[in-house]
Amino acid sequence: MAASASTRGTYLSLKQWAPSDGFVDAAALLNVTSPRPIFMANSEPLMSTLDFLAKHERNIIRTMQQVFRTHCKRDRLFLDSGANDGFWSMLAASHNCGVIAVEPQAHCIDLLRAALERNRMRNNVTLLNRLLAAGDAAKPPMKVPIDQCHGTAQFLADRGVVSDATAYGRRIRKGADARQSKTRAVPFVSVDSLVDRGQTIALWHLDVEGAEPFALRGAAKAIRERRVQRLLMEVMPSRWQAHGLSLQGGLDIAANLLRGWECITMCEPWPRFSWTTKSVHSNLETGRKSICQDVYCVGPGKQRTERLLYGRQVPTHEAEIEEMRIDLLRETLRGDTLISQFVP
Repeated sequence: MAASASTRGTYLSLKQWAPSDGFVDAAALLNVTSPRPIFMANSEPLMSTLDFLAKHERNIIRTMQQVFRTHCKRDRLFLDSGANDGFWSMLAASHNCGVIAVEPQAHCIDLLRAALERNRMRNNVTLLNRLLAAGDAAKPPMKVPIDQCHGTAQFLADRGVVSDATAYGRRIRKGADARQSKTRAVPFVSVDSLVDRGQTIALWHLDVEGAEPFALRGAAKAIRERRVQRLLMEVMPSRWQAHGLSLQGGLDIAANLLRGWECITMCEPWPRFSWTTKSVHSNLETGRKSICQDVYCVGPGKQRTERLLYGRQVPTHEAEIEEMRIDLLRETLRGDTLISQFVP
């Protein structure tokens, strides 16, 4: 998740949260319908995350909610990587989903753990202070500062370097390095080793600042066995180079693993997406200019029962249609510019 200009002042703050800072209802602040309040640590990383979601990712929130309501159960997991401060994990847990939250930044893990305890959801979520990779033992653990929770942090495994996807963030990170922040050795883990053979991932949220192709490769077995059903991932090929991966190399990995999947970009007019340079330049990036950052994909075997419609499932029952129409009306009345019609 990239920081907007309006949030840069706090988004990369290293200020630690303490219990005395209290909690806020993140769902209420976002005006998001949730089965229950979602109390989260009142921290600078959370406030910046909510600001970004409210301004740029309303359609992603809607997609997440639809999947959580209709497809996510205790035996059909939500995999959240990198989980950052944990809003998506908390939203999934509020819908009684089983959640695996993977995040390499210890401070983010602390914030999410505090929220789970405050909401008494600890049994719903498995917290893992890990880095996703193509294989478990391929690389030694990385030393990660324990005092940061950055949505744009990059973990360059080939060099063992913690950096940031933005120039602003790299300057902040340089200041932290000058203070000689304490670090923790964080191991690598693959998705294939995380998910038991009998488990299914209803939705995998993949946001790892340019390391997505490697994370996908680490889920090759689960994808091949159709135990990953949906994928919502940030795709910013301009960040792959920092991980030693070319544009074509990253596209080849995704195209091979996601053969037969249907994908769209999560920005109006929600065009279909394919893993080609033409589609990248048309729908995601022109040079280093970002057009859209997120792609939503549905795996084989699910496309007959749920067509992709602007990042959501097409409702099949009149009650679902009416409920979604009411939701859309509420969003429209709040001034959001979301799609306001259904395709039959």
